[in-house]
Amino acid sequence: MKRHSGLTLIELILTIAILGIAATGVLQVINQTTTSAADPVRRKQAMLIAEGLLEEVELARVTACDPADANATTATTSAACASVPEAMGPESGNARPYDNVNDYNGLSTSVDAAGNAFGGGAGAMAGYSATVAITRSDTLGPSGALAINGAASPTELTLLRITVTVTYRPGATLVLEGYRTRYAPTVLP
Repeated sequence: MKRHSGLTLIELILTIAILGIAATGVLQVINQTTTSAADPVRRKQAMLIAEGLLEEVELARVTACDPADANATTATTSAACASVPEAMGPESGNARPYDNVNDYNGLSTSVDAAGNAFGGGAGAMAGYSATVAITRSDTLGPSGALAINGAASPTELTLLRITVTVTYRPGATLVLEGYRTRYAPTVLP
């Protein structure tokens, strides 16, 4: 008797199932590769935003009094201010709300639905948000080296740690830290 060749129904179903599982795996790899292909560009843009904000904050004044205060050039502590001691966060009533490093504490900015923020056109930097945190510190860096060693008193050296955090996609953040000090308490830069 002559043998018939071909596939049985069970063999055909098993072949389709195996090919389906393999195709799913390949498509997931392609999807993941495509999704993260633009990630270096977004990370670079986040780095530019963070560097710009950090530089802006580091270049701001560090005084015991608000720069608009009459004693801003002579006060070495906030008690010597005539009317407005410098505090964390922007002071109300200032013509320029960010006139001192402390004023940037708590700054939070993001891009609206039209993409209008960070000085770009519509959609230029959509999906980015940035926050700035300022904290007083007596030490520098992760090793915690003492910063006021050699200063006659802590009021002679005000050391501020600046942390800029930029979120550029869900779950992806970039953090930059810097320091600013008031090394000459009676001088306005």
